[in-house]
Amino acid sequence: MNLSDQGKLLIKTSEGLRLMPYSDCVGKSTIGYGHLIGPTEDFASGITLAQAEQLFDWDVERAEGIVSRECKVPLTQGGFDALTDFCFNLGDRLQGSTLLRYLNAGNYAEAEAQLPNWCYAAGRPNPALRARRLLELKEWQGEAA
Repeated sequence: MNLSDQGKLLIKTSEGLRLMPYSDCVGKSTIGYGHLIGPTEDFASGITLAQAEQLFDWDVERAEGIVSRECKVPLTQGGFDALTDFCFNLGDRLQGSTLLRYLNAGNYAEAEAQLPNWCYAAGRPNPALRARRLLELKEWQGEAA
């Protein structure tokens, strides 16, 4: 399964686009559509839109891989998109989560109910993350606009 166009829009809308490096809500160096700048990457002069798209595609592929590897039950397109957005934002934190345990046990409703709990940054509730989790929940439930 691959991220749909709706899923890509969800990520891009949630992340926003910045062509110059910035610190995210927990102080990590970031650029483009939420790409975490790795220790061997140097974007001090900024990037082009084409480079941002290339980084986005790479990060989406990584997030899709986490979802595909960790989820052992069938997903709807909306569920796959929501979890791919979740992993795009949080990396491999899906692994070992209560959300994943419920999901892989086939308890979709309890898995979905876990999404809003993932709204903390640096140990404090973050309104933007809460909003993102609620958008993911709508996507999963097929209610996305």
